[in-house]
Amino acid sequence: MGFFRPTPKFLFLSFLILSTGAAYMYMYVSNNGVELSPKVSEEIVIGALAGEKENWDSLAEAEKEQSRRLATLKAYCEKNSVDPSQTQVKSHLVFLENIQTAYCYVPKAGCTTMKTLFYNLEHNKTERSISISHAEFFKNKDSYTARHEHTRRWIHLQRFKTLGSYSKEEASLRLATYRKIIVVRDPLERLASAWINKFVEMPKIGRDFWWTMELNHGLRTYRERNRPDKINYDFIAHTDTVASDVRLFLKKNNITANEDILPEQRPRQANDDNVFGGIYGQVPIQDILPLRDIFQEDFDMFGYSFEQDLAKIREGKAKAKG
Repeated sequence: MGFFRPTPKFLFLSFLILSTGAAYMYMYVSNNGVELSPKVSEEIVIGALAGEKENWDSLAEAEKEQSRRLATLKAYCEKNSVDPSQTQVKSHLVFLENIQTAYCYVPKAGCTTMKTLFYNLEHNKTERSISISHAEFFKNKDSYTARHEHTRRWIHLQRFKTLGSYSKEEASLRLATYRKIIVVRDPLERLASAWINKFVEMPKIGRDFWWTMELNHGLRTYRERNRPDKINYDFIAHTDTVASDVRLFLKKNNITANEDILPEQRPRQANDDNVFGGIYGQVPIQDILPLRDIFQEDFDMFGYSFEQDLAKIREGKAKAKG
């Protein structure tokens, strides 16, 4: 039997499960969708990963929000009879020995920013990940590396310690004693970001790989291998407030960091129109509604709202018609 070659209509609502491998997202397969031809870039869609929807007036304000996020997750676990101590931790958990921290990275949710930060803290470095093509980077590689600058792919090639780095006893000790942080993102924003990255900006050879190999062989088994990870986090950061969140996390845990390696405090480059109007504005509402059930757990655990996102999408559609 030949490879199954899905259409773009199939891809938009199903490819996320293989393109991102989230620690907390479920898989979904649907034959209903729409063909998209987004013309906005990845940078426009997600803005700066270090950007923020709002600037906290103070770390006290950020701490108040952090308490709310932790309470939301705790309430979800209690309501759904989830015992975090009995859940299995997935491979997306990395351990930073020097700062005694476990970081659960979620692809398309600031993991490049956070991995770079934690790499620098762990190794006392000042490396930077910059948005630049490989071709442009290698034209003047010495100049970039002299400034400790690398392509965004570089950090994902660095070796971090995972559960497999330890014996069962060593891993259990670290899970019990290390502070645990996760960075999350609005599920619909994350889906749009992954779509742009894997099927709009990616070169044709990469798109063909996803179509013929990953989607053909992986869909049937991926869900059971990647059930949500509900370990008991001590800190929950959001991509839209990551700059303030990081500073609060470091302060609360008495971790000293050079300001040069921290996410920048700056307004987000993109506004909601780019995602909820520009991307989802091309998708019929009836094809968006199933996403509520697919990602309901994500919305509930981390305080996001499908209804608010849907209202933004409807508003974007109305503006486009006007």
